[in-house]
Amino acid sequence: MAPVGVEKKLLLGPNGPAVAAAGDLTSEEEEGQSLWSSILSEVSTRARSKLPSGKNILVFGEDGSGKTTLMTKLQGAEHGKKGRGLEYLYLSVHDEDRDDHTRCNVWILDGDLYHKGLLKFAVSAESLPETLVIFVADMSRPWTVMESLQKWASVLREHIDKMKIPPEEMRELERKFVKDFQDYIEPEEGCQGSPQRREKNLHFFFIL
Repeated sequence: MAPVGVEKKLLLGPNGPAVAAAGDLTSEEEEGQSLWSSILSEVSTRARSKLPSGKNILVFGEDGSGKTTLMTKLQGAEHGKKGRGLEYLYLSVHDEDRDDHTRCNVWILDGDLYHKGLLKFAVSAESLPETLVIFVADMSRPWTVMESLQKWASVLREHIDKMKIPPEEMRELERKFVKDFQDYIEPEEGCQGSPQRREKNLHFFFIL
């Protein structure tokens, strides 16, 4: 019987022809496939865990109540210029652990009711589920707070009613809001928290 040998293949190396065993070549191929699978899995995981985009904040309040000042502070800026009509700016959100970032759109409605028709450019039926509404009140005049809140809540309700959203969809939005509120976890002081926790909190803050 002829001796059993290891199949060998002739490869062209940097110093000329080289001989490699078929078994070694298969092992290298397996390692390459494993590496590609690992890379694809990591890319897929990062794609699923990216910070959410397309989130919006809509700000209501009387003239001089501090709407623009509040949003400017959240931007990290010292001073902001007050706009007229419907003001737009954005907040940058950065996750250092995952080296990921996103933007949150901010719309500030003028304190004059004359401009309430501009809301159609800020919030639509499609963007409503991704929108947080903030009512800003002037605490230097506490006796006006309740009246102001009722006025702007009425403006918001009027705008939402014009969207003709089916009642079942509105109930689902309300149910989701309650669930997100109940599931919200306040980050511990001095602790950044896990990326998953921060992402969950971000989703909550950007939902109406």
